[in-house]
Amino acid sequence: MTQPDVSTRWQQLSDWRAIAEDWQRLEAQADCSVFLSWQWIGTWLKTWPAERFLLRLHSHDEQGGELVGLAIISPGFERRHGFVAARQWRLHQSGVASQDQIWIEYNAILAKQGWDAKVRQAAQDFLLQQPGWDELILAGTMQQQAQSWQQSGLTAVVDWQAPCFGVDLQQLRAQGGDYLASLSANCRYQINRSKKRYQKRGALRLAKPQDLAEAQAWFAAIGPWHQQRFGTGPGQSGFSNPDFMAFHQAMLTDYWPLQGVELLALMAGDEQLATFYQLRYRQRVYFYLAGFKPEQDKHLKPGLVGHSLCIEHYSAEGLDFYDFMAGDERYKRQLGYEHDSLCQLRLQRPKLDLRLEAAAKAGKQRLSRLLGVGQRQ
Repeated sequence: MTQPDVSTRWQQLSDWRAIAEDWQRLEAQADCSVFLSWQWIGTWLKTWPAERFLLRLHSHDEQGGELVGLAIISPGFERRHGFVAARQWRLHQSGVASQDQIWIEYNAILAKQGWDAKVRQAAQDFLLQQPGWDELILAGTMQQQAQSWQQSGLTAVVDWQAPCFGVDLQQLRAQGGDYLASLSANCRYQINRSKKRYQKRGALRLAKPQDLAEAQAWFAAIGPWHQQRFGTGPGQSGFSNPDFMAFHQAMLTDYWPLQGVELLALMAGDEQLATFYQLRYRQRVYFYLAGFKPEQDKHLKPGLVGHSLCIEHYSAEGLDFYDFMAGDERYKRQLGYEHDSLCQLRLQRPKLDLRLEAAAKAGKQRLSRLLGVGQRQ
């Protein structure tokens, strides 16, 4: 029998410090997003200590077994609909709703560049052989990777899927650097009209916090605006969620000084109109969230104006990409182009209650189609 290219080891992860060095060394050799960086993963592990398992994948080559893959699995349990009882394993999530509201995206197994497919296949083969779970959940994973996992032979349920939008800043500079000229006439009109109205209050500009204390204050000040827009209930604005706040306060403390996290304020004179919270990683900017001052004038578009200025700012800095990430909001389509697609994939083992749940869902979808009601996946 031919020896596999990748071997897999499985261990309980009791202390995040034990993997910090290995994770960062492999990260330096990986083509990954900020969500697989130690900035994100390390903050997640430190903020919520819990029972987790570490998957280590090593190569079989002349170097004698180099580390080529790492992943963290969290076990959990979910009861739903009154009759489903599912033991769950989640990739790079806690399985606690309040903690998972930090919205991991581009989720995958951390792999050395060039080893992605072999590492993914070896991890998939290993995890599918392990007892102790009914559902394996990959949240915020890319569609291409999800398709690979769907070949496992298990029931594959896609809980949600969403396109990702962004702006290629390298291409923008190559085409002359005029971002507004790249937009539709209607979008340019809305931005320019808003700019003229805002400029009556003072010169428009972007501002940055002067120190960590001010950065923390600016982030906290987004809260009331964000809550007014999205609500204060469970699963609505993260600023109403202590777990969400704990994670980002830790992220700010550790990574704002290193430019891993950035806050930009849209100002009209001395008036703060909006604040944008971004993650920065490897020449890429990930737009995470923003807060906008409420306005009575519906023709004022702080989001369109602020994002356009941010894009021009980061293009001038020489960064490569401005990523709006997942979500089919209108402003993302107006300001960027679709460059990827994410989903949440749930692999299910054969189990009566899961089969009954799937049958009930299929029946509901058939009924909706018969009634002419669109069913959002």
